[in-house]
Amino acid sequence: MPGPVPTSCCTNKALSRLYTVSPLGLGDPGVIAPNNGADFGPDSLLNNVGPGLTVTGGLQEALLAIASGGTVVDIGGGTYKISASIHGTDDDQELVLSGSSTLSIQSGGSWTVLGSVLVPFSDGGTNNWSRVHWHGNGVTVAGNAVHGPFAVFNLGNVAFATASPNRMSSECVFEGFNLQRNVDTGLAMIGANGPGFIPTFDQTIRQVLVREVMITYDESATGSPSGPAGIYVGGSAREVQFEDCFVDQTAATGMTDADAYFVRSQYGNVARIRFIRCAAKTQGGNRCFELQGSTNGPSPPTLACITEYLTFEDCDFIGGTWNLIDDDLGAGIYSYVNNIEFKRCLFSGQSPNAVLCETGTANPGIVFGNPPNVQSIGYPLGYVRFIDCDLDGLAWSSFLSGSMTNRTPGQSIPISFLFTASPATYTNGQSPTSQGGDIEVCDQLITVAGGFSVGVQIDGQPSGGPGAYLVRAGHSLTLTWVSIQPVVNLIPL
Repeated sequence: MPGPVPTSCCTNKALSRLYTVSPLGLGDPGVIAPNNGADFGPDSLLNNVGPGLTVTGGLQEALLAIASGGTVVDIGGGTYKISASIHGTDDDQELVLSGSSTLSIQSGGSWTVLGSVLVPFSDGGTNNWSRVHWHGNGVTVAGNAVHGPFAVFNLGNVAFATASPNRMSSECVFEGFNLQRNVDTGLAMIGANGPGFIPTFDQTIRQVLVREVMITYDESATGSPSGPAGIYVGGSAREVQFEDCFVDQTAATGMTDADAYFVRSQYGNVARIRFIRCAAKTQGGNRCFELQGSTNGPSPPTLACITEYLTFEDCDFIGGTWNLIDDDLGAGIYSYVNNIEFKRCLFSGQSPNAVLCETGTANPGIVFGNPPNVQSIGYPLGYVRFIDCDLDGLAWSSFLSGSMTNRTPGQSIPISFLFTASPATYTNGQSPTSQGGDIEVCDQLITVAGGFSVGVQIDGQPSGGPGAYLVRAGHSLTLTWVSIQPVVNLIPL
């Protein structure tokens, strides 16, 4: 005969406990037991101690009750009235909601945790949680056109614009939430460590999967000068993957200067962010995406923030006046937007010159522009690449902005004038033309034809004679010849 069930199984590890929570309570028709028989629900005491009853339908009380390794399961079938933030309370927590339930954001709510409603990976005080999984299973989050929360979903850290010694969240999952009638930022992930702060690996939000999050905007939404973002990834975040997410801003006809997807190295570097099978629909003076550096990096320039290694695969960008890739360069501050790839993406209903780079005059943008003193600060330029993308009938020459006219894939650009005396070297990362350096920041195919006794070296290594050579960003091609100069063309890839 088996013995008693142990209360613990491992040293310093509590036995995993499963709690149930119900959206129904004694105030609902036909309910005769508190919380309809679940462990938590609308009849739970506020924060499990009172006075008063829960303002989150019992969800926060359930999260407060489970130890590390615990699970909360929603038994479903009703509406949770949410008037305060719901946040995680420890590592190794799991929240499983039912798609038949609704989280209804109340206009009189108090969003005390990072100014947001759902905060799974932080307590808003001193702790960030790891190995936390929230599964919405398609649950509806009714935004009810409520203004006020900075973001409905906040997957960020606990401190904004202050250097934090605390570890950030890692190995987390957030999936299956359907936010309707939104007016502010839908989902934000900002590891805001502080201006110019260079985070260690543990001080970076990392290894996070966000999947099947749908965000739609209300007809009454109006934007501030900065505009809301559907999904916003900020500083000190890396190795984050978004799958099958959708942001639809088309119903918010009064909203301006908004972004469906906004990635920015605000208060820390952002790197290795992937968007897979994601979609954006917008209209008017709004953008499907905006990819930025940051003005937050102080002098010296080596402390500036960097946005790099962004990948969009099989994504759809529908409508909008224009999209934006820029470095958000401030006076005397260098910040970078490097190494961006669009693979098999659809751009439909875009206005001509849909992808726009801010270049300015005194401090041109650095992605497609020619940054001052870039060689002296020792940071190589990266690339922006379009691979097998569909422009929905729009020509590349119309799709790319005027500052990117030389970036049309496959366009051959003569650069023989760079090779006037043997030997001569061209480095991908220097301005090869008088076009403001617009073609310097992507992989390039350099063709060498004709000449007499021609020799080619890549990064100083002998590589052959006339032919075609791949020169990646930051690498060099050197030509030698005797008496007759070869014809050299550059083809951006």
